[in-house]
Amino acid sequence: APALGWIVFAIDTSGSMSDEEISQILSELQAFRETFPCRLTVLQADADIAGVSEFEAWDFPNPKEQWTIADFRPVFKWVRDKTAKEGEPPAALIYATDGYGTFPDAPGLPVIWLVTPNGAGRECFPEWGAWVQLQEPDR
Repeated sequence: APALGWIVFAIDTSGSMSDEEISQILSELQAFRETFPCRLTVLQADADIAGVSEFEAWDFPNPKEQWTIADFRPVFKWVRDKTAKEGEPPAALIYATDGYGTFPDAPGLPVIWLVTPNGAGRECFPEWGAWVQLQEPDR
């Protein structure tokens, strides 16, 4: 598979996201990476950026590693600042969330809202960005 370039993947770790939802997000992310090797930045965010993890094309943390358990704007500000420094925006920002929070203005880059199975409907999100809802995991 061709490399995608740099992808920023943000995970909403606010109190409304359950551990089960977060671990489902991480396994989706792992599957995505196995299909599309890319440079990846994972941001954990609640009211602020709680963690930044950088990964090269193939490495990824053990899913059992502890990720900290919403305001969406700090992630977009982080991407803006990092883009200003690097001169090159990410190919996309994928934001995994239940959708309950404060949205920024359109960031001028491709955004995919990856919404948990019980998350907010499309109408709760801004006009911009693609809205993709995860299916309930098979029991």
